[in-house]
Amino acid sequence: MHFVRLTHTHILIKRSTFGERASDAIAAFGGSWTFILIFFAALVFGLWSILKYSARSMRCSILIPIYFSINLMLSILAAIQAPIIMLSQNRQSAQDRLDTAIDRSVNVRAELSIQEISERLNRIEKMLAVTAFEGARQQEHHSDETKIVD
Repeated sequence: MHFVRLTHTHILIKRSTFGERASDAIAAFGGSWTFILIFFAALVFGLWSILKYSARSMRCSILIPIYFSINLMLSILAAIQAPIIMLSQNRQSAQDRLDTAIDRSVNVRAELSIQEISERLNRIEKMLAVTAFEGARQQEHHSDETKIVD
């Protein structure tokens, strides 16, 4: 069963396009703690640089356009990252559906095998019961013969 899953995943990766593989990689990185920490550090460093620059120039009016440009950069990042993550999620849901279909077929085959084994065991039990009954009957018949002889 594990071999089927590995082969199936390998086939899906082989059939995927460059864009699908890229969206998976971007979504994997964009949804990780590494990205969050790097992005947070870049944001803090950016804000620190802005405050340092504004303190040198002693003009607070420069903070307003820089604030809007940072807000614009964050909005653009979110606008670009969201569809890429959705593409990756759609691809993952398709892979999950295929995994479910494979698991179902494996379960059906296992159930059929279990039914076949159960039927064989029932036949063996019946044969053993008949054999045991005939053996008991023969033993009883043999004991009746020995009583008659005595």
